[in-house]
Amino acid sequence: MMGRQINFYLMKEDILEVDEYIRKNGMIIIPNYTNTASIEPLKSLLDKNSTPGKFISLPSVADQIKKRYIDTQKYFTIDILDSPVIEFSQPGYYNNTIKMKGRVYYTKATIGNGNAPKNELFLKMADDFFKWIRKNFKNVKLKGYEGLLVTERTNAWLNASEDRELSIDNIFPDAIKKTNYKQLVA
Repeated sequence: MMGRQINFYLMKEDILEVDEYIRKNGMIIIPNYTNTASIEPLKSLLDKNSTPGKFISLPSVADQIKKRYIDTQKYFTIDILDSPVIEFSQPGYYNNTIKMKGRVYYTKATIGNGNAPKNELFLKMADDFFKWIRKNFKNVKLKGYEGLLVTERTNAWLNASEDRELSIDNIFPDAIKKTNYKQLVA
């Protein structure tokens, strides 16, 4: 298996629990986009001064994290395929009524180095993190969302109003019908 992934719908309170797990286990949160090549950890996955896409790693393997400079955008980005990092993306909401799908993902081997396995300490941390997510968050089984982690809090949010829905693959056909298309892509 090349990598592991969990697609999810987490609420703010769920993410705060993930933050606490990260702190307790000595992990770091890294923004995807920065103006410098250095690793500058964040305090929370909910950091509003950073994009929704963040990475999780260990301080002891930070020197193995590779960044690429995107000249056209004038920023550095993490190379997930060759770095010991877990991608954590939590897009949030569209129009306060549609919850966007998030994802946690990592690759077990480097791509640019002949598929060499990543650091063993990182792989253990990543596997433990995935086990903790599956154990800690009870998955509510919803028709049409099989294979996606829908937490109890997300289900409660969804059921609190008939106007609320979960996006599938971050495409919203009902929202397109209700809203001017230009608002969706702007």
